[in-house]
Amino acid sequence: MEMETSAADLTDFCLVLTPTLTAAGRASDAIHKRFAFLDEEVRRDLAARVADLVASSVERRAGGPITVVIALDPDLIRGEVSDRGDLFPFELPMARAA
Repeated sequence: MEMETSAADLTDFCLVLTPTLTAAGRASDAIHKRFAFLDEEVRRDLAARVADLVASSVERRAGGPITVVIALDPDLIRGEVSDRGDLFPFELPMARAA
């Protein structure tokens, strides 16, 4: 039996992390693997942005899980990192200027 997927299924991403000292690295690794199809520089910027936000959440000791959500639009990467009521949205261009 074949499963049908939509384009959103191929680009949307949700990761739930335990707020430990390794959370930022785990988030970065997951992004590098999941978004391997992106340009290397864009993927590196995305992973760094998410890792910084996750690390900040761990440092604030908000407690509870940290959630990372990412969606790809044709020209823009939209995402957010959230923890116990705090939400940190971000946007990155899909392509780098030449």
